[in-house]
Amino acid sequence: LQLVTRVLEVTGVEKGDFHGVDCNPGKGTMVAEFDCPSDAWFYKAGSADSHMPYSILMEIALQVSGVLTSWLKAPLTLDKDNLLFRNLDATATLVKDVDLRNKTIVNTTTAKSYSMLGSMGIHTFHAELAVDGDVFYIVDTSFGWFLPEVFLKQTGLDNGKKRLPWHKVEGKGRGDSVSTYNLTDPSDKKRLYANAPGSAASCIRRRDGQASFVDNIVLIPNSGKHGKGYVSGSKIVDKQDWFFSCHFWCDPVMPGSLGIESMIECMELFAVNQGLTSGFRCPSFFHAEGTTKWKYRGQLTPKNNRMDNEVHIKSVEREAD
Repeated sequence: LQLVTRVLEVTGVEKGDFHGVDCNPGKGTMVAEFDCPSDAWFYKAGSADSHMPYSILMEIALQVSGVLTSWLKAPLTLDKDNLLFRNLDATATLVKDVDLRNKTIVNTTTAKSYSMLGSMGIHTFHAELAVDGDVFYIVDTSFGWFLPEVFLKQTGLDNGKKRLPWHKVEGKGRGDSVSTYNLTDPSDKKRLYANAPGSAASCIRRRDGQASFVDNIVLIPNSGKHGKGYVSGSKIVDKQDWFFSCHFWCDPVMPGSLGIESMIECMELFAVNQGLTSGFRCPSFFHAEGTTKWKYRGQLTPKNNRMDNEVHIKSVEREAD
């Protein structure tokens, strides 16, 4: 999952004294590159040869922040050895969807601020990805440095309240309109793709392996908070899953980007089930230009047994092409 090939330069670093450490973590810009091969594993596991999963795009943009925060000595301000580094939130804008195969992606990341919030260090960054001189992805994001015992007390977005998926709370998990699929069962998967026959089905059946993060889904059309559709996905956590050993060194945790990828996967499955791919000779899934926001409070580690997600469809639009 290492998506930084080389660091070219670091500029704008200023001396300072922060909590007794000879550093100024809020100042500095790092320029790095990633040489993106055309046969990378994430292309083969995605929905098209030229389609980079959104989680990979996120990781390319965010990983330089992880290098820069250490370069600027931010973790030393906590004066501890055993620290956790976690992404907290971001606003990301896809300026344009670019075919990145065999391209060198230039990542320019600037530290915006650094502050202590109790026993946590909060580092904010601005990152821009460019290829052939054109910026195509912009991210403003914040990370936190945590003592393990502090992070374990995080209560999550629900302030520690345990809750069931929306369809169970609302009592909508039963009835003729509800479809359930076990994606590990070939016959169930065939039933899911029944609305995309022939060549269309083969074109959109690509996502699997390392880019698939859903085992089962519950799909309800004309439902959800907006009445346009609802999908809930779940995955049994494999303690040996590939990302646990190659994300943070000696700190097994599922990247938040892969949680977001699981939601995008649910959106794709909703589109297939509802016949939205009909009328296309060989349909593919791509990212729409625009802004995506995310917020994380918590983590998924090998200690967890199951991951659940849910997606509420807000709108479906079909254009002439």
